[in-house]
Amino acid sequence: MRRIFIAIELSIDLSHRLIRFQERFGEEIEDENYSISFTRPADIHSTLVFIGDVPNELLVVISEILKKLATSLYPFEVGASGIDAFPKASEAKILWAGFDKKSTELLTLIKRAIEKELAEIGIEKEAKPFVPHLTLGRLKSMTPVDLGAVKDLAPDFGSTLVRELILFESRSNAQGYSNHVLDRFRLGPEKP
Repeated sequence: MRRIFIAIELSIDLSHRLIRFQERFGEEIEDENYSISFTRPADIHSTLVFIGDVPNELLVVISEILKKLATSLYPFEVGASGIDAFPKASEAKILWAGFDKKSTELLTLIKRAIEKELAEIGIEKEAKPFVPHLTLGRLKSMTPVDLGAVKDLAPDFGSTLVRELILFESRSNAQGYSNHVLDRFRLGPEKP
């Protein structure tokens, strides 16, 4: 069994802007009452569909579905802006950057298209609401952390061109989980 999900990655330029924000954020909120573990630059991505544990045989079928779907899509641009937290800003546990309205709508449409294809092989869509985001860090604290005061620090991070869908495997290790690319599916018609 493999624990898998489908995501998009960012340009190096946008990743660098997010990293600079992480550094600035860390300086602004120095507080001995809690700590933050920032997402490593190589691990910043936006999950479209979390599938979970699947057997290897099903992995082949999912790859074929993604390959076919990717050829029907074209590269697209998304813009990242603002920060927020899960479960909510006043009780932050996960710090994340969001997407502008147009990008959120586009990512939602792509997620629905993927879920529709996966439903045909018996993979149910996620029950929780979809909030396209880029996880920047995880906060550890004994009491709720309120990010309300620092939400205004977040700039418009800029945009990135998405050229592929990526199938990731999430593997557990001593530090938690690490993500590994299983396959990449280039957007656009196949070249002869």
